[in-house]
Amino acid sequence: MASGYRSRSRSKLIGSLSLYVAVEQFSDLKCLISNERRKTTWTRVAPCCGADAPPPPGFSRLVKSAQHSMIKSIDYNVAIASNQTLVHGFVQEPNGRGTLSILLSCLAVLLLNTWTVLHLNIPPHSSTWRNYLHKVKWWIIALICPDGLAVSSCEQWRNARRSVKALKKTYPWWTITHGFYAEMGGYRIVSADGQRQMYIFRVKELIWLTEHGVLVIPEITLEELHDKSNADWLVKGIALAQSTWFMLQICARVNQHLTIATLELATVAFIGCTGLMYFFWWHKPMDLETFTPILDPGLTSAQLCELARGICLLHEVSEWYRPPPKEAHDHGWDWFWFEKPMNIMHLEVISRGNQVPADLRAIVKDNFTAHARVTSWFMPAVNESHSSEWGPWDHLCVFSIGTMFNGIHCAAWKFTFASRTESVLWKTSVCIMLAVIYLWVPISAMTWWLPNRSRLKSLPYWFATFCYFLARIYLLFEVFFGMRALEPTIFLSVNWSQYIPHAQ
Repeated sequence: MASGYRSRSRSKLIGSLSLYVAVEQFSDLKCLISNERRKTTWTRVAPCCGADAPPPPGFSRLVKSAQHSMIKSIDYNVAIASNQTLVHGFVQEPNGRGTLSILLSCLAVLLLNTWTVLHLNIPPHSSTWRNYLHKVKWWIIALICPDGLAVSSCEQWRNARRSVKALKKTYPWWTITHGFYAEMGGYRIVSADGQRQMYIFRVKELIWLTEHGVLVIPEITLEELHDKSNADWLVKGIALAQSTWFMLQICARVNQHLTIATLELATVAFIGCTGLMYFFWWHKPMDLETFTPILDPGLTSAQLCELARGICLLHEVSEWYRPPPKEAHDHGWDWFWFEKPMNIMHLEVISRGNQVPADLRAIVKDNFTAHARVTSWFMPAVNESHSSEWGPWDHLCVFSIGTMFNGIHCAAWKFTFASRTESVLWKTSVCIMLAVIYLWVPISAMTWWLPNRSRLKSLPYWFATFCYFLARIYLLFEVFFGMRALEPTIFLSVNWSQYIPHAQ
């Protein structure tokens, strides 16, 4: 009986302590378990337990147990007045910044910016919901690897500008928007009856075919392209204004020596990449679902071979490994979710046979980059991550954008993390990502002489990509997981009044 009574009293005591700790808002654990506070706590709790005895020896331990049995909700004033290195718990925000406001402001910038910045190529589907899934997939990719998408946008911008220089004399109506339209698969060769798509030609192919008088590009006015584009300038304006306001707050916090969270730092890096994508894709049409057909001028296999010789670097060894898509070639491989017919059990694209003519395949078989580009002519749409002939400009883009994006994360080098392990993992991940960026070009230089079909040539790239992906995933996890323990000064708001001149 006595044992049962003590057990019930203990349960009642813990419940009373939980209520008391909630009311007290978990002000300070050290103060809570001190002798004086322990007696005060017992004085308030004892009547609820029906006990008049002094506090039992294990009372402090019960206080700790009650405290850890609940979700910590910390008052804002208590948080900023805390003398602890980190404030563990969810900080309320009646008078300033709280945990929720930091989360919502960063998520709003991340999600809205990455969604509105996407100017994808014409999708391969006619189904609206599959096109939507196609965009959702690339939205997720943009959240994981915004620097990669920024590099792709830079490459497309360069090709669009190249088309203006090459085609402006022949087609006075040609603009950089038309160059983007061509690069995203806007001009396609169809059969004479217009019922079957035959080839997709991008900028380099259209320039060569025009210069050699093989075909004439039909005129489409800039107004028609704008009508086709589904860009929502109101949403884009909101996203840009939101990003600008966020950056102003971060600059003000740095100026006033107020700490920022790692999530906010990561958001700054995202804004840097999305800002570049906005710049490079500003003239690119958005969310197009139709293309301009060009009737087949009677292209022969011999003309296709001449086209391949004219635009591809056939006599140079590929700097890096890029196999042709399996969808159009039995001996290649490639898979992208929601885009192509797949065998889900084996995670591979269902090959529709060898669509590349044998004589054309024989010309490009020794160069993977050329092979991938020629194979793309026979694809249903232009892949977002289509290959290019890598040169100094491409290496400069990878180096510059990668340094900017990953270098911003280095600003958290001396931040206070919830644990030493998290601090070490953050620094290690940032170093890995920067190492991959800096070593990519040297790896290309050291492996260019290896045969294209050699596994030894592809191994360094896949290993580097795998390490980069793991490091990136950890940083994404840590910026949210680290919100459980933040420095008190993070919750202080910016004093904007000091930037407003006052009349004397």
